[in-house]
This record gives sequence, C-alpha cells and structure tokens, in this order.
Amino acid sequence: MSVELDDLSLERLMKERLWTFGQAGAGDVFASRIAFESGGWLKGYSHDNEHTWRVKGGAVEFLNKSAQVSTRFDTIKSVDGKIEMEGRFALSSDIRFNELKESVEVEKPKNRTALIVPIHDAYFIYGVNLLFQSMGADYDIVFVFSTDADRMQFKEMHQASPFLNYASIVLADYFSGSAMSDIAEKRVWPTIKKFLALSLTHPYYDYLLCVDAETFILSPTGWTAAAEEVINKATWYAGSLGVDNLAERHIMHASSVALAPVEDLQTIQTMSRDWTVYTWWWDIPVYASQSVPGFLDWIGWNPSLQFVERLNHSVFDHITYQFYMVLHGGFSFKLVNGVNHAMEFCGAKMVAGVHQQIHPMRWTNALAYSQNPDFFKQNDYLAIYHIDRKTFPVFNPA
Repeated sequence: MSVELDDLSLERLMKERLWTFGQAGAGDVFASRIAFESGGWLKGYSHDNEHTWRVKGGAVEFLNKSAQVSTRFDTIKSVDGKIEMEGRFALSSDIRFNELKESVEVEKPKNRTALIVPIHDAYFIYGVNLLFQSMGADYDIVFVFSTDADRMQFKEMHQASPFLNYASIVLADYFSGSAMSDIAEKRVWPTIKKFLALSLTHPYYDYLLCVDAETFILSPTGWTAAAEEVINKATWYAGSLGVDNLAERHIMHASSVALAPVEDLQTIQTMSRDWTVYTWWWDIPVYASQSVPGFLDWIGWNPSLQFVERLNHSVFDHITYQFYMVLHGGFSFKLVNGVNHAMEFCGAKMVAGVHQQIHPMRWTNALAYSQNPDFFKQNDYLAIYHIDRKTFPVFNPA
C-alpha cells in the first residue's frame, strides 16, 4: 500500500526507527541497522555516497560528500505494517535501485510542546548552545533555516547523537526565488520563518513557542505546564507607551493591522488604545496549536510572494497572534500601571515586583538576570532571552 507523508512526519518517522539499507531486488544489504540522526547524520553506516540524509518534497534523500543527491527514495509503501522505501541510485549510468526497510522502533519522548527557532549563520553558535541545553527537555526543537546549505553548515557544528534531537525546516523549500529575494530585502526572515513553521508543526503539538536562538535555557523541563498556564489564564499583559516610544508604537501598529482583515481594524485600534499598549516580551510567547489554523486563516497565510509583500520589518508574529486571540480566542488585554514600555528592558527589581504582585512570569531578560540570578532560580524561571545584547553586562549564567 502506497504511503504519502509530509516532510515533518517523514523526518520524525525516520528518527523513530532503525532501518535496513541495501540494493533493491539483489538481496545485497549495506547496513542492517542504520539510524537517522538529527541534522543529517547517519549512524551505523559510513560511505562517501551516503554521507548525509535529508527529507525534501515528501521523500528521503541520501547525499554524497559533495552534497549531490545519490538516492532519492520517492516510493514509500507499507508492507505488513512496516515501511519500505525505494529509489534509484543517481550516481551511476546503470539502472540500480536502493531500498530502506523499517527494522526496529526506537523509543522517543512524545513531547507536547515545541520551540520554533528561526536561525541564520551568524547565530549558529547560539543554536548549538540551545541544543545542548535542551537535552532531556519536555519540548522539541524545530530549527528554521534559510537554505539547505545553512542546514548543512549547522549540522557540521554538532556531533551525531540521539540526545541532540531537532527537526529542520528549510525556508527555500517552500518559497520561490523572487519571494526569497523580497524576504531578504524587507528583512522579514524571522517572521516569515515563524509563520511557516507554525503552519507545518501545529498538528504534532499542543503548544508552540517561537523563540530566538539567543535564548539561554535555565530549566529544560516545565515548559508544557508553563505554556498551559498562559493559555488557560487567557490574558495578555501590556505596558504603556509614551510619546517618545515611536518605534514601539510603530511595532504595535504594524503587528496588529498589517495582516488583519479590514473588518477588524477599528476594533483593534480601540482595544490597543490607539497603539499605546505594548505586549511584546512579557512572557513566554505561547501559541495554542488548536488555534493556529484559525489564526493563519485570519492573516491570509500562504507561502507565496504575495504574502511576503504584505509584511514589513515591524510585524512581530506573536503580537499579531495576541490580537487574534483577543478578537476570536477569548483572551483579554490587561494594562499594568507603572510599567512603561515592557519587561524587555526592565531590571531585576521591576521584574521581581511585577512577578510578585501582578503576574508570575517564566522568562526574563539578561540584564535582569545578571542583577539578581538567585531570584530567577528560586522562582523557577525557564529561560533568559537577549543574551546577545551588547549593551548588557557580560552574561554569565553561573
């Protein structure tokens, strides 16, 4: 029976099984127990023709050392309840087919939460650090790369290991060359990567959190419970923007109206108090997966040049989602008096005051953490963001 799987489903399947690799129809077995590790590593088999692997366009591909596709397993079927794949060996003029056969299931954690991490080459070291800090986590990591070359470069920065587990999404696999050029010109890489990843990952998780690579993990567990708490509370907190906060007001305006339907614009202006509230960075940026299809439909999402043309650099994905959830998801905004701007740049004293008196948060900025690390450890904070900011003290999580 023929089987069709999307790329993320297929990647998950490959990593959750051990496989037999051989030549189809000839009885030759090259590897009896080959494991497919995150990043494109292969374990249990080594050959120049099968140097790395990837999933692309609904098929598993082997690549040689020159990054050429050696075999594309484009025939997938279920035989007696087990998956078998077959594809032509592309590096020979002779007609020869290789096969992969499911052998043994590998026990993997079934996490309900995923961190979506848009990443580019200048920040690959942050991504590697995030990966190592996330061993044993109660969340999965989904890295979103710009190109397959970026994915391959990142893979070379970490070893093959079943403990370093992540999924890969490549933006260029879904967008045309003209759309990619427009994304670069408008500098909307992070936002478009997040929207794409949300559209692909929401069927597999209960909660999704779009975070930056430059995040330091204080605790790899407790994320699902924290995400659940945010969604159940159904409240977005906000600070007040003054007349001098022009950049922030522009962010709130663009993020709330650029992608929203025309019929909601007047309501958005009213609930945002003429865009003088600021909701960015208040707490872990949670998406409830069940709400994602409605949200993406609300913003008119599709992976096309036409959608990219609607974006600008000031559209922040989670602010857009916050307005959607207030309009259509039963959430409300709560203005916190006495806090100008947001918790993004507040010191430890202000963050601790808000935490104790108004809203216990689960992540904080690097400046606040450096001023009073004991407070954040004692109150079970999960992560620190902005660890790349040059204006902050030298960051030391010890």
